Formats: sequence, C-alpha cells, structure tokens
Amino acid sequence: LSATPVQNSLVELYNLLTLLKPGIFKTEKEFRASYMTSGKPRLPANRERMRDLMRDVMIRNTRSLVDVHLPPRHATTVRLEPSAEEAACYQELTRLVREEHQHGSTPQRLALRHLLSAAGSHATTAAAMIERYRTAHHVRQGWRTLQTHYAAIQQTSKEHALCDLLKRNPDEHKMVFVHHRETLARLAQVMQQEGHPYVLFEGGMRGPEKDAAVEHFRTDVPLL
Repeated sequence: LSATPVQNSLVELYNLLTLLKPGIFKTEKEFRASYMTSGKPRLPANRERMRDLMRDVMIRNTRSLVDVHLPPRHATTVRLEPSAEEAACYQELTRLVREEHQHGSTPQRLALRHLLSAAGSHATTAAAMIERYRTAHHVRQGWRTLQTHYAAIQQTSKEHALCDLLKRNPDEHKMVFVHHRETLARLAQVMQQEGHPYVLFEGGMRGPEKDAAVEHFRTDVPLL
C-alpha cells in the first residue's frame, strides 16, 4: 500500500513490482535498460509497456471509488516573501547547485535536488544538508560559507507566518506537516519559545509512542 510508489527513482517501482510478482524482471540491469532513461532516473523510457506491467500487479483506488466520506476541504496557498538573508542564501545555493549539476554524477545530482528541497523547508535544514553534502563530496569553500550564512538566520518568514496562523485560533486543532526532521526539530523549538502547546509525531517513533501522541493531540493539546 503506497501513496507515492516512485519518489526518487524508477528503481523503487522495480522493487515494488518484483515484490508483488517475483520474476517479472530478470535483473535490475534489464529493467534499467528497458524502462529507464539514462541520466534521468524518474523518466520512463517505455511508458506503454510499463503501464501494461503495472496493470498486472497493482490496483489503484481513489477516494471516489471507495466508501470514504470526508468533510469539505478548502486549500489555500499562502505566498511569502523571504527575508533578505534567506533570499541571498537561496540565490547563492542556486548558483552553486547549477555549477555542481553540470559535471555531477546521477547520485550527486539527486543530492543537489534534495539540497534545494531542504532550502525550501527551512534555513536550519539547509545548513544541515549542506554540511552532509560537503562531507560526502569535495567542494569549494563557497559551500562552507553558505552553510555558515544559513545557520546564522535567526527567524525565517515561514516561521513568522506559522506563528501568526496559530495565534488566530489558538484552541482549534491543527496539524503541521514537514518533510525534513531538522525542520521538525526547529519548529518544536519555536513552539516552545512562543508558548504553543504541541505534541510531536514522526516516523522514528515506535507504535505505542505514536498512539500516545495521537491521543494526546485528541484530548489535551491543539497542535500536532
């Protein structure tokens, strides 16, 4: 059961299909040669044939096909202007990523995409990801300087906007989703500083811990 069968590479789909129907491919090498585009791990080379394979082993259900009744959902995108420090850091990151991407290997290019995702999440997350990237690759001094600048940002525009939203209806139950654990840890720190009661829920928790967090959110605190 998966909502995102492919996130980084079609090899993930190969693993799922092999699990569901062992022997559907002889080897991963054969799958790469037949269905993947060289240098573009998420772009299929033979779409129609891949669709035929997936129809044999995968069932796709949408909420309209099953008996799930959810309350109305109203989606709103809040566009924010970054601070001057955030904007300068992101511009420099973009420049460095473009330089590295020209000559980088496929795994390195994937890491660069993760860097951009991290920078869009939070400055603290960007600093942590840049440090890991620097450790794994031989890079110029500019990366270390950029890491220092990201780490020096005191408050991001997204933090400020989140705190404003939480203050509007302090007793209303809310859930905040983030992709990176560094962002989660930073927001927990901000919530403590601002006096917003909350409970954490993340993938590294054990089952009983998750159940306790959900129950705490249901009965005691307004923010998950």
